Amino acid sequence: MDRKIITLLLGLLLFSSFLTGCAGTYKVEAAHVFDDVPDESTWGHAIQVLGYQGYVCGKKDRQFIPDATVNRAEMAVLLVRAKYGPDFVPESESVLWCQVWIDIAVADGLMSPDVDPTAPATRADVVALMWLMTQDARESSR
Repeated sequence: MDRKIITLLLGLLLFSSFLTGCAGTYKVEAAHVFDDVPDESTWGHAIQVLGYQGYVCGKKDRQFIPDATVNRAEMAVLLVRAKYGPDFVPESESVLWCQVWIDIAVADGLMSPDVDPTAPATRADVVALMWLMTQDARESSR
């Protein structure tokens, strides 16, 4: 299940980057950011390109750890970056590192206000967020 959540989130990020015009064509060699993601794997190229563009970060030096669990705090960061771009840096006065990201995701209607940042993201969370982002994309294309 965790692998499916990561796959859906990466698909969402890739879809969003195409919508915002941030996607480009990169040679695999130029985009190779993570040593533990083979370029020939199902999502290898997407992970490498999104890492190169700054949308996703590794868990440690040059390691993406594709089988790691995604919690809701991490999902909030991914969603906000997908919406506002990889260079977006929110101003934060919160003690909890992720609270500002969660607050933005909640304000944008991407997450529920009663988010437990340590709870794992569910498949339902990801599908609901994908639906919301596709609705935003439809409205902006009108």
